[in-house]
Amino acid sequence: MTKPDNLYYVVCFYSNPLGHMLALQLPHTNACTRMTVISVPRPPSFSALRASSSDIFANRPADDYTMMASIVMSVFDVVRFVSGFSAKSAAIDQYNWSYIERPAKDEQCSDVVVFLHGFSSVKESWVRVARGVDRRYKVVIPDLPGQGRTTPVDALANYSMPCQAQRLHEFLQKEVPADQKIHLVGCSMGGMLAGVYAGLYPERVKSLTMVCPAGISMPRKSTLLRMLEDSGRNLLLAHTAEDLDEMNKHMSYEPHRIPHVFLNMFASEREKQLPVLEKIVHDSLQNPTVLEDLLPNIRAKTLVMWGKHDQVLDVSSVDVLKTKLAPEAQGPVLLFDDCGHILQHEKHGECTTAINKFLAGEALSVKDLLMN
Repeated sequence: MTKPDNLYYVVCFYSNPLGHMLALQLPHTNACTRMTVISVPRPPSFSALRASSSDIFANRPADDYTMMASIVMSVFDVVRFVSGFSAKSAAIDQYNWSYIERPAKDEQCSDVVVFLHGFSSVKESWVRVARGVDRRYKVVIPDLPGQGRTTPVDALANYSMPCQAQRLHEFLQKEVPADQKIHLVGCSMGGMLAGVYAGLYPERVKSLTMVCPAGISMPRKSTLLRMLEDSGRNLLLAHTAEDLDEMNKHMSYEPHRIPHVFLNMFASEREKQLPVLEKIVHDSLQNPTVLEDLLPNIRAKTLVMWGKHDQVLDVSSVDVLKTKLAPEAQGPVLLFDDCGHILQHEKHGECTTAINKFLAGEALSVKDLLMN
């Protein structure tokens, strides 16, 4: 499928409470995708793109934001399809799990890589990295309970990490044969869940990759934690255009400005999700060191990646992790300069390469990754 060079397919720029920007890039393009849902002539600059997208959607009535969000979700389907993933669903207990899957090149291959998204994000947030995973592996990416298209989205459910890990275990027991061990990858809250799962169900996990995981104490408090303690302002639950704009500034090392029309759209959708998001945060904070407590139980070899300029979860947590992780699980620790919380987007190429090298048992260093 060849696209004319003068067409720029802009997919989406989705900012959520832990800043998992779905900066998804379609194959056969060489431009980092940002937000709109049509093909447009290649703009001369990002500022020109901002201007054109604002013109396209300017003066939208509030009711149109729901329609725009629906279009964005449809674009996610396109991204998934052209990246080689197919949509699946599985009814397990009270949940209907929505997930995407890419088969291994060799159908007889038994290795499965499972990606877990972060707080308030969706499965498609991993596509940019996951589509580059070696084709010898089958890839599975679910929407976690309470988020995305997995239903029901229940504001009364228990979203503590042990409960989420149990739900994940039930999903994996059905979708991945019990004799197949899993390579588990997670970012932020998904990284916390991946680590908790590896600690509670070590027999199922062959390797573990955690990207800026939550659930570990911070010897040096992060910017967002200090803000919460000093003013009570929790940007993780941002649901106004102003707060979403402020949150975006703390997510990456070099944040891009989001056009106000999209901030309004995000705010409209976030307002609807707020009861569930508040419950997820509340339940997760009942034990803020839940991953740290389980680190000694992890047996799978573990790769850790973190941005040195993470303002959400401070990189000082790495020292705690290295001290408490079981010796047999100790693996590479990669700390990236000029990188914030959303490492899997800011350093997506390096992230993919690191995962592939780690799965292959090859030596890893940030210097080598940056040279590739």
